[in-house]
Amino acid sequence: WFAVGFGVAMLACVLVETVLLLPLLDARVTIIIAGGMPARSSLHQLYIGIESIKLLGLIILIVQSCRSIERRVGAKIEDQENSLDPRGH
Repeated sequence: WFAVGFGVAMLACVLVETVLLLPLLDARVTIIIAGGMPARSSLHQLYIGIESIKLLGLIILIVQSCRSIERRVGAKIEDQENSLDPRGH
């Protein structure tokens, strides 16, 4: 269930950024390029927060993947050692 929840959380972050946040930030940039001054906003802090969540998610994914690989390799080594045991154990 961890993987499903993790995937949903990461998908939600990407969707919020893509559908809501980036268009709002783009509109602010358009105002600035046109010489205007947009109203104060915390959109950039929100963007940084979401990016931080995604980074943390990637770190968790890497750690979980390494642990999974380690377990698989460990099990294979153990199986090979057991098959070479002359006592048949």
